[in-house]
Amino acid sequence: MTTDDVIDKLRALKLTYIQDNVGANPALLPNYFQEFLGYGTLLYDYYAEVVSRFELREAEVYKEENTRRLEVNKVATKSNEKMSATELDQRVGIRIAALKAERKRLEQIVRGTTIHINGCQSLMKNYGDESKGIR
Repeated sequence: MTTDDVIDKLRALKLTYIQDNVGANPALLPNYFQEFLGYGTLLYDYYAEVVSRFELREAEVYKEENTRRLEVNKVATKSNEKMSATELDQRVGIRIAALKAERKRLEQIVRGTTIHINGCQSLMKNYGDESKGIR
């Protein structure tokens, strides 16, 4: 399953939650919550991978750009020919922009998923034994 497949499944589950009024039905909530939590956990795993890839790539790009800066500054004869630290940061920012955007997108989806999980946990706690199938 890809990250987008998991995101689509979580969205579909949220729609089911709304359409079937799962939050108001203590009998439906445990099974729904179990499935949502499973896909939420997959999303967290994917997010952790994206963050890790981002950090590794950012470090690589900084290393490459810093090496380039040192080379440019070594042969530069005038101060306006030298690459500043600000220019280096701008170059890095441009090169990692796509990864940064993906990380931000997943971060927002993870937040929404966490809020939904917390809400379901709260409902389960409030329903108590009723949501566990004990009458």
